[in-house]
Amino acid sequence: MRRLLSALLVFALVAFAACDDGSSETTTVLKTSGTVTLMLEEGIDFNTGVVQQPGNFGNSDLYTSQNGSALKLASGGSSIVNVRAVTFFQTLGGIYPKYDNIGDVPNVKPTEDQDLPLPKAAAGNGFTIQNAAGNYTKGFILEATEFSVTIQYEPLP
Repeated sequence: MRRLLSALLVFALVAFAACDDGSSETTTVLKTSGTVTLMLEEGIDFNTGVVQQPGNFGNSDLYTSQNGSALKLASGGSSIVNVRAVTFFQTLGGIYPKYDNIGDVPNVKPTEDQDLPLPKAAAGNGFTIQNAAGNYTKGFILEATEFSVTIQYEPLP
């Protein structure tokens, strides 16, 4: 029994020493651009590219919900009514313009008073959004159905 305990102690010490390289830094790989497809009630953290299931205001930069025959897109925040800044670009007449590609989406940071959701996501819509990390992302909707939305995104210059 004593040998068994000694062997286990030695094994534990060796395993601990092998895991500890003396560094206390953690490396996080950020994925700040890419393409993502979100299904109903999913969200995304734009800094990491991680899709949240389910996505909601508390765990996502942008998340989906059902709105009739389309998906609604909304930004995350500290509560469902206190969300981070987002601009789903509109004309003065309230029409959501269609862009040809992400390069055509304006490089304009949303202001704090801009926080309204996109009621019905459609291919060609563009947006800029403030992330939970405090930086900004530009997005372009490549494809949208009543069940999913595919978004190309990149850091806002």
